[in-house]
Amino acid sequence: MANPLDRMRKLNSRLRCVANGDSNVNAVRAQQNGAVRLKPAAQKLKVPDIVSLTTDDSVKQLKREIDAIARGPKQKDLPKDVEVSVFVLLNRESAKSPDLVTRRNGRVGTATVSIADLQKLDSDPVVQSIELAETLRAPDPQIGANTPSQPSADRYVLYNSGTVGVAGKNRTIDDIGKNVLIGIIDVGGIDFAHEDFMDDAGNSRIIRIWDQGGDAFDPPQLAVSEGKASKAQSRGSEITAEHIAFALKEAKAARVAPEANAHFLSKNASRHRLDLT
Repeated sequence: MANPLDRMRKLNSRLRCVANGDSNVNAVRAQQNGAVRLKPAAQKLKVPDIVSLTTDDSVKQLKREIDAIARGPKQKDLPKDVEVSVFVLLNRESAKSPDLVTRRNGRVGTATVSIADLQKLDSDPVVQSIELAETLRAPDPQIGANTPSQPSADRYVLYNSGTVGVAGKNRTIDDIGKNVLIGIIDVGGIDFAHEDFMDDAGNSRIIRIWDQGGDAFDPPQLAVSEGKASKAQSRGSEITAEHIAFALKEAKAARVAPEANAHFLSKNASRHRLDLT
């Protein structure tokens, strides 16, 4: 009998890795991953205790115990005694929430389900993708013995002063770049709330984002398409400066990091990450 994962196409790679493990493997994984937990029946499994390991320890210390876990047969059924916390991306904002989705904002919903129930989400036609939630951890700073020196206050002066010859005329560095638009092609999205893309007034300098795989916003109206002039057909979603300004304003009102709102807007437009991670 084939592995049930072979028929599932909407799980991201990390979630597929978790779903491919049996209860014993995920009992160990649950000790380090806050998005994986065991139901009471699985909590009785005898597995190595790695929860007490610190950054100075090594899993190699438990090699004997880990090697003692017998390799099971190829999965015929997904485990019902292991639960995962997942993000569910729907294909349209107007789509009805699947029964397993407990909370939702726009096209993004959350759910806590058994690994076996992932099949129900994967087979739902309104579901576009499913990914494992991230584990939230407290910072673990490492304090070194040396104290770094204070950076020089004028360390950028050399790069931001002087003149440059442009078209036979000397131009100051401050004038270079004014009224210039730069286009960036990237498969991972862009964090429009990053400080490098913000102006002195706190506004994003990004004018537009064309998410060619998205469908949450209207596509851009292009004067040229497929090499033919005056043809205004296009695809994907266009995220305008107004959308970006709205996201930044809402992030400030909700007291969340702007990049969190940027990540949400990206999800609404389409995945890819952006995880703007």
